[in-house]
Amino acid sequence: MAITNRGSRRMRGASLSAAALVAATAVALAGCAPGGSAPTDTNTTKVSTELTSENVKLVIADETGFPVTDKLTEEFTKQHPNITFEITRDTFQNLTANAPKLLASSTPPDLIRLPTIGDTVKDGLLANLDPYFDAYGWDAWPASQLAPLRMGDDGIRGSGSLYQLGLGYSVTGIFMNTKIAAELGIDAPPSTIAELEADLATAKAAGVLPIMAGDKDGVVNFVVQAAMNQYVDPGEFMKWMFNEPGARYDQPGTVEGAELIRKWADAGYFPSDINAIDYATFVSRFAEGRACSPSTATGPRRATRTLSGMT
Repeated sequence: MAITNRGSRRMRGASLSAAALVAATAVALAGCAPGGSAPTDTNTTKVSTELTSENVKLVIADETGFPVTDKLTEEFTKQHPNITFEITRDTFQNLTANAPKLLASSTPPDLIRLPTIGDTVKDGLLANLDPYFDAYGWDAWPASQLAPLRMGDDGIRGSGSLYQLGLGYSVTGIFMNTKIAAELGIDAPPSTIAELEADLATAKAAGVLPIMAGDKDGVVNFVVQAAMNQYVDPGEFMKWMFNEPGARYDQPGTVEGAELIRKWADAGYFPSDINAIDYATFVSRFAEGRACSPSTATGPRRATRTLSGMT
């Protein structure tokens, strides 16, 4: 989530603990200055490791389908009653598209879940988090984990100053319903693509929906990216991801990964109404061990079971 000009002033003036703030939100942390035209000057940023005793209300712009933010902020306020939160939510797609405009407005939120950085750093919409990095000892985090959240003056990611921080971005992958898997004779999570495909085929043959996912918000792109990661040259892929000059996306590995997902779609491994399912819906369907696929556009809905979910 991004700290706006209002939020950064509160942090400096009220000495609000940035570490506590990260713990409360468990999402990417960044700071923005509305109407800015250059990265924030960190020389004047004073960071306190003590929580203020003043009354502070923080406004958070978060993504739909992440109730953990509500739970964490509720617990934070329970422990520190002088710190309260107001959370607004929007879809991943809308938040991605509208974040720059929201950050540059006269009433930005104090924190925002920011899917990407890019031009927001160049336009001075994000605060440089290096002072917080030093004050709170974030060098204990793996450098490779923070690299995607850094950007240099040349606009290339992977190195330079830190502009985001989160607790959940490194945890992603396949979640398996082990109860349904056991019923299908699958006794362990797959360790290779070949094993995964064998399990998907087993589920499909037994009338169980192999993969629960949604693409109303474009979330299946995560699955595509995960597949690409199995085939691409890591060095070349990182160059493209970090926006290095001359880097190309159309590598053989990216094509192979995309073709794998196309093969799964053609095999019926995804729900038939995938383009109408948003992030929150597919997560809740998987958690319930089922998927609802319409048998016709206006007919009754047929309940099916789901083997795996991808995020």
